[in-house]
Amino acid sequence: MITGYGVPGFVTQSGAEVKTVQTAAVLSGGTPVKLVDGIATELAAGDTIDKFYGVIVRDPATFAVKHAEDLVGALSRGYIQVAIKEGDEPVRGGAVYYDPSNHWFTTTATSMVQIPAVWAADGQGSGIAEIQVRDYVPVAGTTGQVDLASGVTGTLPIANGGTGATDAATARTNLGAAAAE
Repeated sequence: MITGYGVPGFVTQSGAEVKTVQTAAVLSGGTPVKLVDGIATELAAGDTIDKFYGVIVRDPATFAVKHAEDLVGALSRGYIQVAIKEGDEPVRGGAVYYDPSNHWFTTTATSMVQIPAVWAADGQGSGIAEIQVRDYVPVAGTTGQVDLASGVTGTLPIANGGTGATDAATARTNLGAAAAE
C-alpha cells in the first residue's frame, strides 16, 4: 500500500521520456492528453487508447500555474503520480483508465478511456497512485486491446500467441515442450 502524499504530475523515476508540447488551455499536472492539430488537449469521453499522447508533467522547479499556449512536458514513457478515484485500490500491473468527466484515473473500464499504462504499485495514498506509462503497440485491425477473457474463443494459433491446441498435452507438443511428469 502506498503511504504518504503525492502530487499529480510528479515523475517518480529517472529515465522517463518527456516530450515538450503546446497546450490550448491550462492543464493540471497528471492530466492525460491527446494531440489535436499539434496542440495538447485533455483526453475526452469516447477517445480510444491510440489517441493517447502523454501525461502532463508538473513543473517541479517553479510550481507556477501554467497558462494557455504554454509549452509543457508530457510524459510518454515512465513512472508518474496521478489522481485516482477515491475508493479504487489498484493492483500492480493492472489496466489503467481515465475518467474525463471527473479528471481522475480509475481501475474501472466501463465508459472510460484506457491509457497505455499499468499501475506501478498496489493501492493508493491520499488520492494519489503511481502508473507506469508504456509504449502502445496496436494490434493489426483493431483500435484497442483484446480482452483475453472474453475476446478470444476457440483455438488461438501459435502465430497469434496461442498454443494451437485445446488441451495441455497437444499444446506442449505444438510448442516443442517436454511432456508433463
